[in-house]
Amino acid sequence: WSTLVEPTNMFDFESEIYKVIPVNGASKKKFPLEDTIELFQTRIVLPHHDKAKVEYMLPRDCIHGDQFFLPVEQNLASTDYLYLPRSRDGKIAIPNAPVDRFLESIPALQSTADRLLSKPPKELSTACFGRVLNVHQGEVAHASSSQVDYVASMNATTCHIFALRSMSNKAEPLTSIAHIDRAGYECSIRSMFHEHRNHHDIGTESRKNNGYELEQINGSISRHVLELDLHIMGGFDDADGSSREITDFLFNLFPRIADELSSDIVVTLRTCAVSCMNDDGMNSPIGRGIAMNTVTGDIFLASIPSCDLNEVSGPAIDLRSARLWWDNKDALSIIHTSSSNGCIVIEPFRFEEFGDLKIFLQLPDEELLEYTSTSPQVESDNFCESVRSSLL
Repeated sequence: WSTLVEPTNMFDFESEIYKVIPVNGASKKKFPLEDTIELFQTRIVLPHHDKAKVEYMLPRDCIHGDQFFLPVEQNLASTDYLYLPRSRDGKIAIPNAPVDRFLESIPALQSTADRLLSKPPKELSTACFGRVLNVHQGEVAHASSSQVDYVASMNATTCHIFALRSMSNKAEPLTSIAHIDRAGYECSIRSMFHEHRNHHDIGTESRKNNGYELEQINGSISRHVLELDLHIMGGFDDADGSSREITDFLFNLFPRIADELSSDIVVTLRTCAVSCMNDDGMNSPIGRGIAMNTVTGDIFLASIPSCDLNEVSGPAIDLRSARLWWDNKDALSIIHTSSSNGCIVIEPFRFEEFGDLKIFLQLPDEELLEYTSTSPQVESDNFCESVRSSLL
């Protein structure tokens, strides 16, 4: 990947303008005096922004409210693309600074977070929203507008939810959504992108045309490129950094996928509200669930009212939750595809009762939270009830 992009101008940490930024979302500390940090152009397109020039600055200290910036004149080759810092070991990173702080400093991305998070969640009900396909933790689903009206996923604290949507003149729009609970599932995530490529029959002939799919229209040659929208939300400023671990993983993976598929697919980051961008200032997530309209592609914060929980969040809520305890977690569980005819499928998985289960289930809520959650301080009121229900 690194050989396909050109480095731009660099951040100089020895600059007199340099101040401090937060470390681990809490204390402030100076950068070590590294030589430079390079910005590399990815193949991920930024959403349109009202500013003509995309600004790149060192992250600000949100915790203490100080406005410490290091503006840098980048003279970027193209402000249409996302540029990310890359450390000496080849990873997307700034020394001692989390990637989400850098993403937050890009106005084009921050505006997408503001747009998503500024409105209260809509309560999903079948009466108002029709056919809703809800994806649980560790699951992924693909659907077209003829199958469902909305795809959704809920109850994310440190988890990240991301959605893909693609359109072409070859097939109806395809929407995908996944609920990522750890830094992993690379093969499953890659498969999501390829599902869109295959759905629209993009790339089938491209290998015969030097990597491009071509079609003759009115005597001229036109290249088929699939436009794929990416939306991602989740995480917050949690104390142990579980959210940022997932953010860092995804923003190391997404650019590689976008580059590998760049001959056929253009990936646009339409919504980004991750980790500190999704924090309410009191170490709690603002958005915990999102939904997408499969016809329009509109995305919004969502929740499920308790009266419709079984109908909207189901079917087989306890069974799907039980899978998280024993199933092979190297892959996301695919519960629906564009050929599923509207049926949710739960593949067989291995489940064994572990020792002292009865004692475990009788623990007070406070102790059960500590054992079963990455973010016990911010879980929903029915979290422990759900855990016990899935293990009974």
